[in-house]
Amino acid sequence: AALFKAEAAYRKNKKIIRNDILDQIVPGSEFATIGTTHTKDQMEGLLGMEYTGFENLRLNAEAQVLHTIDWHENLSVEETQWTGYVQATKDLLNQTMEIDLLWVYTHPGSGQILRLSGSYDLFDGFEIETGIVLYDAGSAAADLHAYKDRDRVYFRVKYSL
Repeated sequence: AALFKAEAAYRKNKKIIRNDILDQIVPGSEFATIGTTHTKDQMEGLLGMEYTGFENLRLNAEAQVLHTIDWHENLSVEETQWTGYVQATKDLLNQTMEIDLLWVYTHPGSGQILRLSGSYDLFDGFEIETGIVLYDAGSAAADLHAYKDRDRVYFRVKYSL
């Protein structure tokens, strides 16, 4: 079985931070004259699909595009940005074990995230999970640059009544 999804949105008057704030500061200027944001309209679209036609395997994929109307170079966002993700989840051992792979990619040059995790139900209400998350920033200006050295390995124990 397959599920297809689509979304569209139009955002009016979205505040976007300017990237030229320091350039506006000149000796003798008043703070009130410095512009920190611009108000712009944006269009957003999303297409996605989930497929469950394989036994105990779910595949998901989504792509999102965000376009800023009347874009200028002094905005902190690109004129057109897009993000995509792919996820594969496999159930094993009579659905007591689950393996999950997730990849998120952002463009232009904002980086990517890769996560591999696995969980196991020891018995009803008691689950253990472990995984690894890797962050990759395309450049120092990328949104994920702050996370470039924060790859992580995790282990979780969960008990539910």
